[in-house]
Amino acid sequence: MICPFCGEENIQGQENCIQCGEDLTAFEARGKRDKLERSLVKDALLPVAQCEVLAVSPNSSIESVAKDLNAFNRSCLVVEGKELKGIVTVRDIFKKAMFKDLDLSKTPVSQIMTPNPETLGPKDSLAMALNKMSLGGYRHIPIILGPGRFSVISVRDILAYLVDQLPED
Repeated sequence: MICPFCGEENIQGQENCIQCGEDLTAFEARGKRDKLERSLVKDALLPVAQCEVLAVSPNSSIESVAKDLNAFNRSCLVVEGKELKGIVTVRDIFKKAMFKDLDLSKTPVSQIMTPNPETLGPKDSLAMALNKMSLGGYRHIPIILGPGRFSVISVRDILAYLVDQLPED
C-alpha cells in the first residue's frame, strides 16, 4: 500500500507507514475506491493551489496588508529575500490586530503573522494538506515550489476541487 501522506510503499496490512509513521488503518483497501477518494489520496496540490500569491515584506504595515487582502480575500505570505517568514490571513488581522491598541498604519505585519508556518511541497497529496489543516487548525498552508517560489492551498481550494470530482447526478 502506498502511504497517502508521504508516498512510501508499505506492505499491505501495515498499520503505520514505515517512512513517516502515519496511521494507515483508515486507508486499508476496501474494494474499489471511488473517484473522490482517489482524488484525495493521489492528486497533487499544485493543480489545486492558488496560482497568484500575495507576498509582502515583514516590515509592511498591517493596514497595507489588510487592503491587499481585501482584494485577494485569502492569505498573504510574509517573505524576506527568498525565505518564507510567515503567513497572515484575514482572520489573523481580525483576531490579532483589530480592537487592539495598535496603529495599523505603522505596526509591521511581522507582529501578527504566524511565523514559520507548516508547509507542503507541490507533489504532496490533498489528503496530506487536509490532515495538516485538521491537526493544526489551519485554513491555508503555503506550498514551497522552489527557492523564493511559493503557492498557497486553502480549504476553499480543496473543497472546490473535490466538488468538481463529484458525479454529475
